[in-house]
Amino acid sequence: MLSVNELALEIFDNLADLAEEFNAAYHELDNGARIVDCGVSTRGGYAAGRAFTEICMGGLGEV
Repeated sequence: MLSVNELALEIFDNLADLAEEFNAAYHELDNGARIVDCGVSTRGGYAAGRAFTEICMGGLGEV
């Protein structure tokens, strides 16, 4: 069965693991929430925006 969350999580994990290369910033909160800043308090860029958009589409779309 297709899991949109699992597809999106793969993209998120890649973005989190390579945050510095994406000019993004990875944060893990005390409650366990994981966040990747793709341009609010970081430089971000095209690659970060592309990954963010693909996550928003649940891994089912291509930018």
